[in-house]
Amino acid sequence: DLANLLVALHPSFLRFPGGNYIESNTSTNAVRWKKSIGDIAQRPGHLNDAWGYWSTDGLGAQEFFQFCEDMGMEPLYDINCGLMLGYNGGANNTVPIASMGPWVQDALDLIQYANGDTSTTWGALRAANGHPAPFNLKLLEIGNENGGSLYDARYTLFYDAIKSNYPAIKLISPVWGSPSSPVSRPVEIRDEHY
Repeated sequence: DLANLLVALHPSFLRFPGGNYIESNTSTNAVRWKKSIGDIAQRPGHLNDAWGYWSTDGLGAQEFFQFCEDMGMEPLYDINCGLMLGYNGGANNTVPIASMGPWVQDALDLIQYANGDTSTTWGALRAANGHPAPFNLKLLEIGNENGGSLYDARYTLFYDAIKSNYPAIKLISPVWGSPSSPVSRPVEIRDEHY
């Protein structure tokens, strides 16, 4: 019933996952898309400590992309940028710049999972998970309600890596506080959070 009501709205896109859910309060509990694919019974799930409940990740990246395809919506995936809720440089809620490599690689791997052909590592896994054809991801948001110098440094890492590997992907930024805290790389689409 809920899916039918959504289809009746004729949505053009869907942003996933939701805001504070992406970030969590600590990097330990932040959403990591690779843990949300494959056999649902084998997914570890995670504590959504922003809202205080356990998530099974039963609706993960694969289900999101399939849902968008089924509904005729453009998928807009939002990836954690290494900043958690209330980030202030603390060890628990800010991933140090020197440790951002795996977080940036997650974004590149997500794009390959969504768009890569079956000869690629992540495209082959998508096919093994039941969808050989690409999902044609075009929109990727970097972070949620972030801004300032901590965000700028991380956005730069994501922007440079993604644009050098996947120049057609449109990047979305909340550029929180802009223009008082602009970013050093272009913002193709702004996601305003008022």
